[in-house]
Amino acid sequence: MVDATAQTPDLPILLLGIGRGGIRIADVVRRSCGFPELAVVAADSDAATLSAAAADRRLLVGEAWARGEGCGGDTEAAERAVSAATEELRGLVKEARMIFVAAGLGGGIGSVLPRVIARLAREAAVPVVVLVTTPFSFEGAKRAQTAEVALSLLRAEADAVIAVPNSLLFARLPPDTASHSAFDLASDHLGRALAGLARVCCAKGLLTADMAGVKRLLRRPGCACTLAMGQGRGPAAAEEAFRDLLASPFIGDASRLEATSAALLTLLGGETLSIGCVQDCLERVHSHLPRHAQVLVGAYTDARLADQVQLTCLLVAEAQPQARSQPSLLPSEGTGNETAKTKRRRSRRDQAAPAQDLLPLIEQQLGIFAGSPQPTFLNGENLDVPTFQRRNIVIDAGEDLG
Repeated sequence: MVDATAQTPDLPILLLGIGRGGIRIADVVRRSCGFPELAVVAADSDAATLSAAAADRRLLVGEAWARGEGCGGDTEAAERAVSAATEELRGLVKEARMIFVAAGLGGGIGSVLPRVIARLAREAAVPVVVLVTTPFSFEGAKRAQTAEVALSLLRAEADAVIAVPNSLLFARLPPDTASHSAFDLASDHLGRALAGLARVCCAKGLLTADMAGVKRLLRRPGCACTLAMGQGRGPAAAEEAFRDLLASPFIGDASRLEATSAALLTLLGGETLSIGCVQDCLERVHSHLPRHAQVLVGAYTDARLADQVQLTCLLVAEAQPQARSQPSLLPSEGTGNETAKTKRRRSRRDQAAPAQDLLPLIEQQLGIFAGSPQPTFLNGENLDVPTFQRRNIVIDAGEDLG
């Protein structure tokens, strides 16, 4: 019997940039921080966007439906375009040992294709990590709602979803930063972080992680994932990289590390990267992680980094169950949560509604049938008497519920 997992080292690690935002991130990786085991693919329904992509392979999605003009932010059109390309996408997924996806939510193809890729990868038992950005608030409520729905559907399909709000991504930049520079810097940061994370699956390195461990770490349904990167340079590179990591707007402070249940850590450095620097940098992270946390570590060298060190962390936190109390149908009197407006309404109702007691209805009365010459009897019961009286039912009209 041939073990299929034994053949996976021959397959590439796939980085798939989807839509304009995802392709921008993939371009950074392809031009600046790619490595031999990584295959970069650009996918879009817009032929013009694809033509400018610096990918190893370009995939025009749903050409028969979108005619290469894009989906115009229409998710229904994107669904049709992606559906037409399903078999080609399935073949793409099967050619990878692990998949990393970059996309921007809120539009058409970027909101639909990541979920389909995640589903096809799950069917093929290929681990997938999806990095998505969510819209700025000024992009409008409709785009934000589209992104919210897409993110919810995506979380149900993917092994790990890293959602990065655009507003948070740009938080570290000065307000006077030129627009084109801001987007370039943001794409560069995400691209380098994603490429650093993808290195964990490489067979060659100072420290490596096996694929089985990566799959086990990622497949935690309902978990929240955070991606952060820190960089340092010179003699104090390890300390500087760790401080930069904690300063990331996606982490905030060390408390995020302390709430982690699993982590993927990769350390990149130039060819002069010392074992002391590796130990110092990784121990700084380990000191803030819980003892029970599952941690996978990779350390690699890249001549392009020279004396620079890059620390990348994917932090996985178990979803905290929220206590959902069942609301009472009967509002309680005098609760401390009542607002002044609610109290005024209750006061007016109390004054307007008369007290209503139980109606005994002991005496049986025939009402309009009282003068009937021939009462209607069935099985010994006078059917002219109302049913609730014949059965001695006491009616409670109910108290005022406010």
